Amino acid sequence: MIAHKTFSVAHFWNFAGISALGKLEDLREKAEQFIAARIEAEDVISITETRDTYASTVTVWYRTE
Repeated sequence: MIAHKTFSVAHFWNFAGISALGKLEDLREKAEQFIAARIEAEDVISITETRDTYASTVTVWYRTE
């Protein structure tokens, strides 16, 4: 079976700058912590990142039993 876990943050503007990159880096850290604590690294299928004007997301797709 395949499952996913999404980490996201909503914001008003996300065009550029330190703030936008910092929010995305925080989401990456949460995804890394999830992988380390809840699943095996070899079960990760892919990790996707999405950013637009109003939200940023990091999604971990992984295999489950």
